[in-house]
Amino acid sequence: YMELPLKMQMEGQFDGFYQFMLELENLPRITRIYQLKLERAGSDLMPSKKGEAAEGELPPGSMTTEFILSIYFEPQNRDHLPVVPAKTKP
Repeated sequence: YMELPLKMQMEGQFDGFYQFMLELENLPRITRIYQLKLERAGSDLMPSKKGEAAEGELPPGSMTTEFILSIYFEPQNRDHLPVVPAKTKP
């Protein structure tokens, strides 16, 4: 099997991120998330006077995250992989 690590950055509503995680769990392959950083978006800390996010800011309930998502898979073409003989006990 091979590993394909992907560095991901997301921002938006936490509910959407949570739904992404649930769907990721249902993929028909092994996945792993590590180096996860999850922070509340800045607009939650300083809401605008009218309760609306200023231009470029995320609405309340938003978050930003950065993580590495590794996907494990079996290569389609196994001919190019080195063959390592199994060790046998004498």
